[in-house]
This record gives sequence, C-alpha cells and structure tokens, in this order.
Amino acid sequence: MQVRKHDDILYLDHFATFLQQCHFTTGFAAANADIATVVGNYTLLNQIAIAIGALVASRKGSIRTFGKFESPQHIAFRACGRSLNKLHSTISKINPVFREDIFWCTFLHGLFELMAENSENSFSNHMVFGTSQILLRLEPTAQLCVSTKSLIDAYWILEVNRTILYGDNLSLDPGNYHLSWTKKGWPEPLQKILILMIRTSTFAKRQAI
Repeated sequence: MQVRKHDDILYLDHFATFLQQCHFTTGFAAANADIATVVGNYTLLNQIAIAIGALVASRKGSIRTFGKFESPQHIAFRACGRSLNKLHSTISKINPVFREDIFWCTFLHGLFELMAENSENSFSNHMVFGTSQILLRLEPTAQLCVSTKSLIDAYWILEVNRTILYGDNLSLDPGNYHLSWTKKGWPEPLQKILILMIRTSTFAKRQAI
C-alpha cells in the first residue's frame, strides 16, 4: 500500500493497537479505551501519537512506501519533532500546575525514545526527571480520569524497577503528602509488592555504595 502524509488515521490506529499491548499494570491495560479518549481530547498528544503509530507501522511488513512518498519512519521522527516543539511552547506559557496532557505527552515521548533507540537512557530521563517534575505539581484535589490514574500507578512500578536496575534513588518520595493520596486507590497486593520493591531498591543502592 502507498503511505501518504495525510494518512494520520492509519498511524493513530497503529498507536491505539500498540498501546493496548502495553500492560504496565492490570489497571493500565483495562483503561485502554479511556486512553484513546484522552489522546482524542488533547491536541497536544496528536503528533506524538502519530509518531509512535508511524514507528510501529515502519516495522510491519505490510507497510511499504513508493517513489516520492515519505517512509513511515521518516514521518515518525518528523511528527516527534513537531510534538516536542509544541510541548516546549506549551510548557513555557503555562503556570507550574499539573496538566494531564503534559503528563501524558512527556510519558509518550519517553516511550517513543525507548522504541527508537538502542539504549533506554533517554526513556529513563524522560520518565524519571520529566514525569516526576510534573507529578510534583499534582494536587490532592485534582480530578483525574481513570487512564491518568492508571498511568500514575504504572509510573510508580516503572520507577521502582529503574531504581533496582540502576541502584539509584527514587525520584519521588512515596511518603510525600502531595503524592501519598495516589496510593489510596491501589489494591492491597499492589501496595505490598511496591513496598517490597522500594525496600529492595534501597537495599540494592546500599550494596552498590
């Protein structure tokens, strides 16, 4: 099939299918339908969703390009660049408050870099520094959709895994009063597992010193 620049719907379909396969947590997997709604509601997420979808499409044998038409991989990186420019512009113009679209955009850029690069370092930088700085602005009174709550839960698991792998400190203190309320919705087994993982990461860091 020929891939043209206006085939955004095709790439968004690939993005939605790919995200359905990301089972960071049970809640994240269950919120897939809501995640598609989140992406549709925020224009800030459009280009990075296209970028991820195009990158996925570039790896499928059914996608081919001919002649003057751009390859899906080229489209992916161009869309990622446009998304970064829009993200930087948005951040520079707003007050330092938590916004769901910026939170998701930062996470998805980290996911794109994880897919596009051989090293996970860029993903770690986006996930750890960018996402943690956004979460620090999260207020206990914030009304969050189900998919964003599931992403916050997934963030804690990814972050704890990172600290174990790198022997590093947690980027956020789970006991912080601004963040502790997010744990209230965790199922008891998840709470126990994360507490055990946090203790493991602390032990691993001590052993590395």
